[in-house]
Amino acid sequence: MPKRKKVAPLTPSHDDLGGDRESIVNGLQTRIAKATHEGKWNMVKRLRYLLTHTYSAKLLAVRIVTQNKGKRTPGVDGVLWTSASDKMRAALSLTDRQYHAKPLRRIYPPSIGFTTSSVQIPEKSRSFRVTSTHS
Repeated sequence: MPKRKKVAPLTPSHDDLGGDRESIVNGLQTRIAKATHEGKWNMVKRLRYLLTHTYSAKLLAVRIVTQNKGKRTPGVDGVLWTSASDKMRAALSLTDRQYHAKPLRRIYPPSIGFTTSSVQIPEKSRSFRVTSTHS
C-alpha cells in the first residue's frame, strides 16, 4: 500500500493531539482487520464505532477529502470548504445523529466522440463518512 504524503494540519490551534493522526487511525484499522480475520465480530463492531467517533479519524477524513484532486468540486449540497475554520467546523459536525444520505449529483463532462460518460459526486459530509470508514 503506498504511503500518503504528509500534509499540514488544519489549524495549529486545534492540532494539539499528541502523536500522528494517521498512525492512530491506521492502528485502529489494523485492529479491525485482525479481529475480522479471527472472527471476533463483536470486537469488530466496537472498533468500527470507535474509529468513526475518534477525533483523529474525523480530522484525517476532512483533510483527505479537502486536500485531494477534487477539493474544488462542491458536493450535491453545494458546499465548498476552503478556509481552515470551515474545515474544522465540518470535522466537529461529523456525527451519526440525524444523518440521511442525499442522492449523488450526476454531471456529464464533455467527451471525445459519441460516447457520454457521467460522474457522480456525493455531498461533502458523505465523502467524510466514506473516507473515515474505508481509508
